[in-house]
Amino acid sequence: RGKYIGFMEADDERDEGNYAELVELLELKEGDIDAACCRARCIGWDREGMERYTAWQNGLLSNSDMRAARFLEIPSLMQAMVLRREALLSCLVEGGKFMDSEMWSIDYHFWLQFFKKGFRVEKLEEGGKFSWRQHPGQQTRNHGRLSIENMRKCKCQVLAEMARDGADVLGEGAKGRIVAVYSVGATLKGWVADLQAEGLEVEG
Repeated sequence: RGKYIGFMEADDERDEGNYAELVELLELKEGDIDAACCRARCIGWDREGMERYTAWQNGLLSNSDMRAARFLEIPSLMQAMVLRREALLSCLVEGGKFMDSEMWSIDYHFWLQFFKKGFRVEKLEEGGKFSWRQHPGQQTRNHGRLSIENMRKCKCQVLAEMARDGADVLGEGAKGRIVAVYSVGATLKGWVADLQAEGLEVEG
C-alpha cells in the first residue's frame, strides 16, 4: 500500500540507510524517474564471473545506459531498486502478479516491460550498496527459466511486441518488423527460430 516499493531476499544484505537514499533520489526527481537503483556487490561464494557481472551493472548509471543494455542482460538487480507503486503495478501481468512461469526470468521480464512502457530509472553512483549473496544452489545458476535459451525467447517475445506496436526499440529510430541477425551455428539458428515464431521477418 506504500507509495514506494522495494525488494529484499532473506539471505541478502544492504548498507544501512540505503533505502532512505533511494527514496530521497525518487523524491528529488519526482516526475523525472520512476525507479531508483543502487550499486551491488557479491558476498558469500566467491566467483569471478559474478564479480564481472555486477561490475558491468554498476557501470550503468543513467536511464539511457540502462535502457540500451536491457537486451544484453538486466541492468540492475531488482533487490537493488526502489520504485514508485504505479510503475510496478503497470509492469505486472493480469491479476497483479509477476510473469512467474517455468519459462521466464521474473527480473528480466520485469525490466523489459519497464522500459517498454516508457518508465525511467537512475542509479546512484555513490552511497550504500546492495549485497547479493552467492551460493552454489541459487536459482540464478540452476533454474531452467534462467537458461540462455529461455532468456533469448523472452527477448524475442518483447522485441516482437514492440515491433507490432511500432515502438522505437533502441531509442535510435529502430522500428519495423524485419530483423537482421548476425551470428553462426546454433546461436544463429536459435535466434532465427525464436524471432520467426514471434511473427518477425528475419534476415541472416
